[in-house]
Amino acid sequence: MAPELQGSAPEANMTIKKIFGATAALGIGFVLAACGRDEPAMSPAAGVEPRVSAVEAVDAITDARCNYEQKCGNIAASEEFQSRDHCLQVIRADMNQELGEDEDCRNGVSQRNLQECLSELASKDCGGLSGVIDSMDTYMSCGSNSLCMD
Repeated sequence: MAPELQGSAPEANMTIKKIFGATAALGIGFVLAACGRDEPAMSPAAGVEPRVSAVEAVDAITDARCNYEQKCGNIAASEEFQSRDHCLQVIRADMNQELGEDEDCRNGVSQRNLQECLSELASKDCGGLSGVIDSMDTYMSCGSNSLCMD
């Protein structure tokens, strides 16, 4: 048989309350101490290439391509794109098809390669033979084969 507790029920309740209160205070102290520590931010493991999501890449490329179309005068009522919103809608649909449907892009998009693509779009010439060559280069650097992580 278990030994009987010494003292009255109110004394036992007070002891339990004291133990519970001390335990709770100790737990809160640990939580506050853990939250107050200055730990270095986690960085990617060595060898892991920085990446962005396919959605972020689609948005960035869409904006850059419509900037190019604007610069080259291709956004106007009588042009390929009637407005900037129309350009954004059409280009976003194209890029979603290119990146959003690629299995490899589920692993993200290379941040470095995306920056190269955006730089090419920003420096791309309008029209002429150089414009055609620039378009081919841009297609190669801004396509899923170049951007998507395996």
